[in-house]
Order: sequence, then C-alpha cells, then structure tokens
Amino acid sequence: MNSRLCRRLGLAIFTALAISACSGEDESESLERAVVIARENVASIAVQSANDKRIFAPGENWDFSVVATRADGTTFDATSRVDWRSSDTSVARINGGQFNAGAVTGVSPVIISADWAQFSASLEVNVSDAALVSITTSLASQDPVNECLPTSASAVGNYSDGTVRPLNGLGWTSTAPDIARIDDSGNILTLNAGASDITASLGGVVSQPAPLNVSDTLSGITVSGEDGGTGSTTVQVGGAASLAATGIYSNGTPAQTITPAVNWSSANDAAVRVDAAGRLSGVAPGSAEITASCGGLDGTISANAIGINDIVIVNPRTGNLVAGDRVELELYGVLSNGERGTVDFADGDERDEITWQIPRDEGDTIATIDGDGFLEINTLTNIVSLTTVRVNAQYIQGTQTFNTSLLIQVGPTR
Repeated sequence: MNSRLCRRLGLAIFTALAISACSGEDESESLERAVVIARENVASIAVQSANDKRIFAPGENWDFSVVATRADGTTFDATSRVDWRSSDTSVARINGGQFNAGAVTGVSPVIISADWAQFSASLEVNVSDAALVSITTSLASQDPVNECLPTSASAVGNYSDGTVRPLNGLGWTSTAPDIARIDDSGNILTLNAGASDITASLGGVVSQPAPLNVSDTLSGITVSGEDGGTGSTTVQVGGAASLAATGIYSNGTPAQTITPAVNWSSANDAAVRVDAAGRLSGVAPGSAEITASCGGLDGTISANAIGINDIVIVNPRTGNLVAGDRVELELYGVLSNGERGTVDFADGDERDEITWQIPRDEGDTIATIDGDGFLEINTLTNIVSLTTVRVNAQYIQGTQTFNTSLLIQVGPTR
C-alpha cells in the first residue's frame, strides 16, 4: 500500500470514528465507508435531480442521485452509499434517492441533502401546487420512421405558473398498436407501415396527438445465430441460444438489428422453442424452422437441437488439491456430434437432476461433496502423500440416465 493511500485511509478512518462517536452509527459501518472513500480518493459529492428538475407537484415522485468526484476529476455513482435527508419532511421525503413531494399550498422550498462520512451536499428544490394545464408530446425520430425500428416519445408539462417541467408516470397510448407499440417509458417499436397518433396523459390531462408515420421500407429480414451464421444454428438439449434479426431497407438505411420488433415462432416446439426475445431452448433432439416476422415479411433459420450421448465432470482447478481447498465441479454433456457441450448442468436449472457422490473408501474420509457439486478437502486431514478422490455424478435428462466419474488428485502441497 503506498504512503499516499495510507495517509488518506488514516484520515478517513479518524473522521469516520469521530462521526460514529457523535452520531451513534455502528463503528464497522463507519470504517467501511472510510475504506471506500480512501480507496476511491473521493474529493467531493454532489446531489442531482434527474433532468435537473427543480419544481415538483404535490404527490410527485422523482429520482435523485449523488455523484462522487475523485481527486483526479473522474466521477462515479454514490447514490446507494449516502444517507439522505430532507429539511422539511412535510414538504418532501427522500429515501435511497427516491423523492416524494408532499401536499403544500403555494410554493414551499425544501433542501435535499446527502451525507457520506465527512462529505455533505445539498440541493434546494420547490414543491408547488400550480396546476398541470397541458402536456406537450414530441417524437425522437424524423418523420417518417422505418418500419420495425425503435424510436421514442417524450413529454413536458405546462403549468399554471408558467413553468415547463419534465414529467414521469405518464400513461402512453398508440392509436394503432399494430403499427406502433409504446411502453410506459415512451419507448416505441414500429411493427408495420402506416400511421398512428401518440398521446401522453397524466392526472386527467391528455396531450395533443403526435402523429407517427411508419414507412413501407423494409425489404428483407435476415436471422442469424450466436456465431453469426444465417442458414442454420444449433442448441443443446437442455440449453439455450440467442437469435438476432436484421432488417434490410430499400431506402438506403443501413442494415440494422430489429430483434425487439419481430414476432418469433417455431415450427416444432417439441424440439426447439423460441421466446419473444428470440432465445432458443433445446427441448429434444430434432430440428425446427424458426421464423422472425415484422412488417409483413419473414426471415427464417433452421435450428437443430443436439442431444447428449454421455456426460463428463470437469475440475476447473489445475494441479492437485490440498487440505482446505473447496472447488465447484462442472458437469457437461458429450454431444451426439462428439463435441463437449457448452452448458454446465451443475450451474443452472438442471442441477436438481444431478446426484453427486464420493464412493466409500475412495476418498470419502478426506473429502465431501454437496448437492451443488462443491468438493471440499477436509481442513484437518493429514495428507502425507499424493492420493486420489473419486467423484461420481449421475444426471437424468428426460427418460435417459447418464453416469460418469472423475479421479481428482489430492496432495500434501501443490
């Protein structure tokens, strides 16, 4: 540890203990904060309001954050590390960066503060009972928008005191959801060519519609697997793999991913399933044509589910183990094409189908293994020479049962 860090750590610990003594905070928590502050070389902190919003309506919720600045000028998020305070909890409360405005008459100022060991920061905001008069909605993309591509909408509120403020908690509506679908955050997915009006509402106030036009420019869809191949892809039975859909456009727009907008389907769910995000699941050995549809066009890829013929235990450690070692063993399938699978059955939903065992007199006196495949060499074992521990594994997949074993070397030293 260099001397400069030692000095920072010493000062931070002294400050933390002083704060702990005065505030009654647990000393271990104070010391933990001190270590983080010294390690990060924190110089200051600042309270921020999302979108720099400073005026709030009664009952409104908003996100606040704290940005810590290091001595070298770089920053990091410290929102979860600070203690939050409100100067008047009848006007507003703050908890973990979540701001909630109270009921007021007229305009009431309140100071939101954050404390982190010796650092403090504050931001003065106002809660106003001015009424929301109207909402102005705007779209992020130029008109028209290419079909099957994302865009977004945003809105600001116009209040009776003349202020214009960012809004959240809006209700968003698309008059033609088969043309464009919008979520609660204003994110839009265009699905087909046509027109739709986008509106936002809050507290009974509804915006004027923002017209969204979607052009008929999609000319093709290409579906690819994780390796980038477009003709076919593979997925292990019991495993998963992801697909991607790329849109080809006739108006010169570069090809780009349209995966979130497409509708996915499998022609053979008994072998391969596909979810709404394009993620494949291998169900049983076989193949299925997977189709991605959007804008009245389809793209396809052949997905082959490969079964296993055997299983193999893998010890991720190199060399022999010693007393006190604890290692998580891995279990993979040997695929029908002879390759080792990429799915570790011991580290997923399949782990309940695995039984681990150390046979009697084959290492059970010096090692134990639990149901999750964690092998532990007993700390008090007196190992005087190189020996072995045999680990057996049984894996059940559907109606098939697979068995395998692995000899693991254990010695007095590495």
